[in-house]
Amino acid sequence: SLDEDTTVTVEELSSIAEQVDLFLLLGRHEVAISMLLSRIEVNEECDPRIWFKLLDIYHVRGDRASFEKLAKDIRVRFNVALPSWEDSTLQAEGRHGLEHFPHLLDKISDYWGTSSSLGYLQSLMKDNRSGERSGFNEDAFREVMFLIGILEQAKDVE
Repeated sequence: SLDEDTTVTVEELSSIAEQVDLFLLLGRHEVAISMLLSRIEVNEECDPRIWFKLLDIYHVRGDRASFEKLAKDIRVRFNVALPSWEDSTLQAEGRHGLEHFPHLLDKISDYWGTSSSLGYLQSLMKDNRSGERSGFNEDAFREVMFLIGILEQAKDVE
């Protein structure tokens, strides 16, 4: 059970990411995992950041079986080639993001600032070739999610 201070603090938070981060900070990993799993169960097409947050938690906790199962589920739903458990334990050296996809960077630049930019970035997140694409590496995929977040925040401010 939660104490009153924790409950009030969580109720004041607006996003699931903030709530999950708070529970992780409080050492309540099972609550954070439960929240993320619940969100995924309700909507499997939810924001990929929810899936990746859960993947990160599994990795930090050393839960390889859950990590690998979730990684397979992510690969089925999104346009990303996830690293293996072993790859995830390596330092970020040698990993690369969108800079290794110059044709996409050009298109993103062309769309940026237009009403089509968010839709284009969101289309990059989905596997629209029935698993025939190798998918983005994790760094590039996370960068696309970051750009989507920027556009969504800007849209909320307007």
